[in-house]
Amino acid sequence: MKASWFLAALPPLAVWLVAPGRSTEQQRAPFEGLNIAHRGLHSRDKTVPENSLPAFRAAAAAGYGAAKEGLETEVIESVPVHE
Repeated sequence: MKASWFLAALPPLAVWLVAPGRSTEQQRAPFEGLNIAHRGLHSRDKTVPENSLPAFRAAAAAGYGAAKEGLETEVIESVPVHE
């Protein structure tokens, strides 16, 4: 019986821990109307692969901001990654 309250509290606790926080209108304001090409402006047919230099160049040429997920190495080169 002592553990039953704990087991009953687990699902709501799990939802609370992983639920995204709510942002205010003031926090969202800088991003309203901003177009971001996540992993560059890549194509569905894979002629321009995501996270590639051509994809980031295409995003810049089209006026998009680009979100790059990557690592910086010791020899100062960019290595795109996506987990």
